[in-house]
Amino acid sequence: MDDAPGNASVRGDLTLDPEGVTLPGGGYVATTTPIARALEWAAPGARLLLLPGDYGGVGIGHNSARPWNSKAAGGTAERPVRVIARGRVRIVAGTQSDALTVHQQIPCAHIHFEDIEFVAGNRAGVLFSSLGDDGAAHRGFHFYDCTIEGGFDHVKSEGTPSKWGVLGHDLDDFVFAGRHRRGQVRNTCHEHAFYLQNPRGDLTIEKVTASELGRTFVQITARERSGPVGRGLIRIVDNDVRDAGIAKGDGYKGGSAFTFAGRLEGCTILLEGNRYRAGFESRLLGLTNKSHPYGTGALVAWDEGSGALNGTLVLRDNDFEMAKGTGDRPLVSIGSTQRVILAADNRFVSSTDWPALNLDPVGRDGALKGPANGAVQVEPGITVEGGFLVHGAPPSEEDLAALAIPLHER
Repeated sequence: MDDAPGNASVRGDLTLDPEGVTLPGGGYVATTTPIARALEWAAPGARLLLLPGDYGGVGIGHNSARPWNSKAAGGTAERPVRVIARGRVRIVAGTQSDALTVHQQIPCAHIHFEDIEFVAGNRAGVLFSSLGDDGAAHRGFHFYDCTIEGGFDHVKSEGTPSKWGVLGHDLDDFVFAGRHRRGQVRNTCHEHAFYLQNPRGDLTIEKVTASELGRTFVQITARERSGPVGRGLIRIVDNDVRDAGIAKGDGYKGGSAFTFAGRLEGCTILLEGNRYRAGFESRLLGLTNKSHPYGTGALVAWDEGSGALNGTLVLRDNDFEMAKGTGDRPLVSIGSTQRVILAADNRFVSSTDWPALNLDPVGRDGALKGPANGAVQVEPGITVEGGFLVHGAPPSEEDLAALAIPLHER
């Protein structure tokens, strides 16, 4: 390491293998933590080109002198630092809890990861630490064409006891998306593919394929004890999700695939072109308790007991379907939201007695579960198969008029 460059001093390409870093001028620095070190040396706009192989877990921005941690500043919005696989590259948590963990004890921002597989430990594939209520945020972390492998086989009930794919607190300008191929998240044992808390700005999850998840595909919330109300544009677009909520520890009932759970007052949430299927894989149907149907639901928006409304929720061109006889709750349930727009071409298909669409859900006592929705618009052209309830009952003509459903489209 005597020949190592200074921090943020390298403006060209650094080429990495699992045992060291080749500098732009051709010098080679041997190190057991090449990604952590190269991130420190990279100036804004630099590229880290990773040769095939397995690399150890990485931390960024922690106030720690341990070799796995990088005291990297990162880049700028215009000139991010890019970490790019050249062949099959895995960042493997191994004995660490996470494959990648990010803090802001040492400020860092605008780092992009491309075509890399993150292999989770017993906590997460990627984790962004909670920053509290001091205004700090994790800004400009993008993941393109990346995979997160949870490593758990739910049918055999064996493998890595992973929790989250991405656990992200206090994110701003976060992207996990497919560009040249679809991103992937699969086989999480206990928890969600994406669990994003107290968003501080825009989030995008796009062109991701996900399957066999312990809990939800995406859960977004803004609990008061964790920080301020959520804000930003949340884009969840063109994702293909299968069989969420199958963690044994939850009685195989680990929540609806898309979950928005309170205090997202400053958020506009757009779900467009997403597909959800559950119960069509026969080998998974035994993952339920006796006398309970397999599976849960596709989407829920509620206040999680906070009494606080979510912002605007827009659903456009989504296709949610449960296999015959599966599902133990409404397929789509929306309450506690200031503005709801269900645009044309959504398709919601429930094959049990549970409704396919449930607006302003009520409990067994007939009382609303949380605050009522504000303005609700349901556009002509939506397909609802399996029942439609408003305030716990089939909609009246007054309800239909208020929801902007023309009489000939009923």
